[in-house]
Amino acid sequence: FLSKAMKLMLFEINKKTFYSLLLIFLSALFFTLGFPVKGVPLFFGTPILSLVLIIYMIEEKSLSFKSLFILFLFFSSFSYAFGYYWVPMSISQFSGEGIGISNVYGSFFILFLVPQLLLFFFIRKIVIMLFNVKEYIFWQAGLLAILEYFVPQFIPTHFGHNWLVLSPYLRFAQYFGVVFFTFLSFMIAHCLYSLVFKRGVNKLHFGFITVSLIIMFLICLLYTSPSPR
Repeated sequence: FLSKAMKLMLFEINKKTFYSLLLIFLSALFFTLGFPVKGVPLFFGTPILSLVLIIYMIEEKSLSFKSLFILFLFFSSFSYAFGYYWVPMSISQFSGEGIGISNVYGSFFILFLVPQLLLFFFIRKIVIMLFNVKEYIFWQAGLLAILEYFVPQFIPTHFGHNWLVLSPYLRFAQYFGVVFFTFLSFMIAHCLYSLVFKRGVNKLHFGFITVSLIIMFLICLLYTSPSPR
C-alpha cells in the first residue's frame, strides 16, 4: 500500500512539474515570437499571451521566493534558447573560442535578459505580503513598466516593444513611450486571465483598456498625415 501511495505521489509531483515547465516554455515562446527572430514571422500580441501565462502562474499558485527565482531562471533560459541563440556564435566569432566554451559564456547572459521580471516577482510578493493589495492591478502594471524602463538589461526587450509592429500608427507613443504600452499590455493580459480563469472581467480595468485604445485610434486618425499623391 505504501509503495503504491509513494508512486502515486511521485506521479502527481512529476505531473505538476511537467505542467509548470510547459507553461513557462509556452510563455517564453510567446514572448520571443513578439520580437525579430531569424526565419520566424513577427507576431503582434504574443508577449501579451506570455504575460497571461505569467500572471496565471503567480496568481493561481502561492509561490515562494525560491519558486519565483526558478520560474525566472526557466523563463530566461527558454527565452535565451528561442531568441538569443546567436549570442554564443557571436562570442565564438569575436573571441576565437570554440562554440562549446562560447555556449558556457553565453549562458551567463541568462541572468541579464529580463532581470526586471525577477524584481517584479519579488517586489510584488513583498508588497502583497505587507499590504494585502493583490486585487489591485494598476500598481502591478505600473511596477512592471517602471522596472522595465529603469533596470539595465543585456538587450532591452520590453513587453511593450511588440506594439511597434503597428508602427507608424502609434502617434500615442510619442507622448508616453514604451512605458505606457507595457502598462497597457499587462492590463490587457490580466483582463484575459480573468476572463479565461476567473470567468469575469473587472469593469474598471476593461474600461481603462477600452478608453486607451479609443484615444490611440483617435490620435492616429487626427495626426497621421495623408499619403502623398
